Amino acid sequence: MAITALPDAPSRSDPTNFATEADAWVAAMDTFTDEANALATALNLSIPVWITKTAAYTAVNGDNILCDTSGGAFTITMPLSPSAGETVRFADGGHAFVTYNLTIGRNSQNIMGAAANMTVSVNYEYFMLVFSGATLGWILAE
Repeated sequence: MAITALPDAPSRSDPTNFATEADAWVAAMDTFTDEANALATALNLSIPVWITKTAAYTAVNGDNILCDTSGGAFTITMPLSPSAGETVRFADGGHAFVTYNLTIGRNSQNIMGAAANMTVSVNYEYFMLVFSGATLGWILAE
């Protein structure tokens, strides 16, 4: 998305053209404002929002979850009926996965081809699971 360049700003050093340049500058501000707001909206959509969980939770497509297991192990259950390409991101929000493991509940779908839950036991872990279809199910993508 491009933002239209503004015209030259008016300058007191060019009093002959000051009024004309000022009028052009002010007239261009409506378009500039609309384009800048559209860009800001587009950028905000691309910035992931993270939620913090400290107990069992069922994820939804697109979740970015800071999993704080410092108070004890728990399970994040994957969405029940995912479509190919859906994602869920996880990060060790409490730096305690070694002491208190995070379990990823498969919710009837495979995880990396296995009909088993996933145990995360490495501190500072960050990863994304993407649903690839019924055979492999949720696979590591990051």
